[in-house]
Amino acid sequence: MTTDEPDTSDIAPTGADEALATAESSDSNDVDTAQRSTVRELLLRHRWTGISIAAFAVVRTIVIAASGSPFRTPDSALFLKGSISLAGDAAQFWPVPLLMRLGGTDTGRMWLHHLLATIVWSALASGVAHTIRKAWLRHVTVAAVLAMGLAPQVVNWDPAMLGESLVTTLAVLVVAAWLWRDRGSLAIDAAMGLAALLLVCARPTTLPLAAVLVVWGSVAGLRRGAVRPRVAATLVVVLTGGGIAWMVATLDAHDEAYRQRGESGMSFGGEIAAGQLWDRMLADDDSFVWLTERGMPDPVDGIRPAPASASPAERAASWTAFLDAATSDPEWNQWLDSQGSSLAVEWALAQPVAALSGWADHSGSVLAGATGHSEGGNAVRGVLATIQPFFRGAGWTSDVALLFAAAALLVLFARRARENGEVHRADGGAAVAAAGFVTSAGAWLLTGIDYERHAVPGPLLLRIGLILMVATLVDSMAPRPGGETARRW
Repeated sequence: MTTDEPDTSDIAPTGADEALATAESSDSNDVDTAQRSTVRELLLRHRWTGISIAAFAVVRTIVIAASGSPFRTPDSALFLKGSISLAGDAAQFWPVPLLMRLGGTDTGRMWLHHLLATIVWSALASGVAHTIRKAWLRHVTVAAVLAMGLAPQVVNWDPAMLGESLVTTLAVLVVAAWLWRDRGSLAIDAAMGLAALLLVCARPTTLPLAAVLVVWGSVAGLRRGAVRPRVAATLVVVLTGGGIAWMVATLDAHDEAYRQRGESGMSFGGEIAAGQLWDRMLADDDSFVWLTERGMPDPVDGIRPAPASASPAERAASWTAFLDAATSDPEWNQWLDSQGSSLAVEWALAQPVAALSGWADHSGSVLAGATGHSEGGNAVRGVLATIQPFFRGAGWTSDVALLFAAAALLVLFARRARENGEVHRADGGAAVAAAGFVTSAGAWLLTGIDYERHAVPGPLLLRIGLILMVATLVDSMAPRPGGETARRW
């Protein structure tokens, strides 16, 4: 037996039903009002950040427009005319040549560099604003970070048909995504992991940054315990670790492709070993003995480094003569090829005094940051270089030394921060700074000549990390307004 249910669709609502509907509508309106209020408060809180970002974009566009025409260097041909191979069968790793193809023309490539950099630096500034609680400190820190995006060490690379602009942009994107990770978005973690993958593939000397990401991202995600952070941490590890494995797996093919490009006839590793030998090993007596014991052939005419007092032109001529002599001698060519990139690491382990002395001699120029090439109308960039508060000089009075000293003093005297249990907030900045320093030192050790350029973006990351460390320490020492919880890295 079945019971027919009466059709109540046309029955007028009772007073109770009307009251319930009114209450539900009121609750919905309250939620909408609360959401609008939250958005309004967020916009008001960060309005100066938005204004700063807009001003940054305008100024940066003016700088690039006034920088003159895009230009090429002898190395540009490797990015522009070479093939693109995901398997390593090309003279250059694939991310930079791929971007060059997307740009179409040199002018298009310059403006593509600028567009990507502007977006990513804006994202970094937004991440900084998200991290710092105190309004005045947030404004100062955002301004400092954006000022770095206008430095010659950054904007000078946009007109150059080289890889430095993209490498810098990818490194900044990694840090920006890192600052936003506490939002718990898989998209943000995917962006960070993908940026790290591209960064490692574009420039292997950025491995320290990738290593920091894997370790830090994994630990932070696993400590939070929830499913989504664990999934996000796994995603970062897979993407970053995949980039590292990809780069390592294609090194041999890349070496051979570099040899076939027809200039020096040497592999990529062999040419790097030649630069290391000429720049920092042959002139040291103990290192010379170690090299001889390692099987280095007897030097022939031209295989001599330039004296330390030589001018840049004399050193350039000396390097050309060295490379010509080495490549024309079969024994030397074969020996250099056999050493590859492992030569510098083994030398540093066997001759630590010579390695530390060499780093002490060159660290100032490396950590000062490569300013790129000056072509065309650089009047605007010259003004920016004059007023730029960062990348000033080397030694104990440099901006890096002053930032480091400030961070060290704040750590020593951050009693309130320790009482609040918030000193950990500076750890993220310290990790980025450490990654920048190791990237810079590693580029000097593992590359041959032109290591200031190869160190990009190490000096930049070092400064960003120190600025964030100082800012978060100052922010942590202030009382939390209304019991606000600290934002974690």
